[in-house]
Amino acid sequence: PNPAVSNVSILINGPIQIKHISFLDLSGKTVASFKIKNEYQEGEIINLRFDDHLIGGSYIIKMITNESIVVKRLSVIRWF
Repeated sequence: PNPAVSNVSILINGPIQIKHISFLDLSGKTVASFKIKNEYQEGEIINLRFDDHLIGGSYIIKMITNESIVVKRLSVIRWF
């Protein structure tokens, strides 16, 4: 899992059109969602800020593209 505090950066590794990015808890419930309808080129970075949407814990990032669905695990770290 990749640790995050209040934002997530996604490095694009090839030309792709992203339609939607969701953060799901481990039960599969959507806890944050971003509609993105842009084309990205290799080397570009998408920065998503989720502030208080996510508490500390493990999540699944689900990214829907024009060609596939990409799923990755994410750990959120909160310091108070």
